[in-house]
Amino acid sequence: MKDYYVKAFRHRNLVKLLGFCLKEKNDSLSTSFFPTNGLDNHIFDHIGRARLDWKKRYSIIKSIAYGLLYLHEDSQQRIIHRDLKLSNILLDEDMNPKISDFGFARL
Repeated sequence: MKDYYVKAFRHRNLVKLLGFCLKEKNDSLSTSFFPTNGLDNHIFDHIGRARLDWKKRYSIIKSIAYGLLYLHEDSQQRIIHRDLKLSNILLDEDMNPKISDFGFARL
């Protein structure tokens, strides 16, 4: 069995990792639940788009930039996400964005 080192990154604009399982070919991560789904569901949907006025959109963009700045500059290990897209930005119940899906990330 390989030795795995998981460093928890904590930032208000990153999805919170609750746990993980590394068992043969069934690796999995457990993260917070997001009932509002990804940002793509809001941008490409009539009803979802109506909830995003320009002030809220600007706030979401700024929050994503803060999350990326943390990953690139402020965390102990520099991480490059490499797969940032609308479906990898999850929104919590207050419409605050969280960057998720670090499958293609590189240190």
